[in-house]
Amino acid sequence: MYNEEKTGVLMVSRAMAILNYLSGKDKAVGISEIAKDMGLPKATVFRILNSLEEWDAVECEADTVWDAF
Repeated sequence: MYNEEKTGVLMVSRAMAILNYLSGKDKAVGISEIAKDMGLPKATVFRILNSLEEWDAVECEADTVWDAF
């Protein structure tokens, strides 16, 4: 149970970091750029962005770049 909680906290932390990153950008950015700048795997960034999109916290523009609201 502890490992699941720790993993959940890590994912929330990463999601908040991605939101913070996007809010500091003046244009939408792609997954590769986010992953490179944040030192995260592209698959992780993709999963987090999709979850954030479900909560209407970010939007995917032109199916390739992401922006925070």
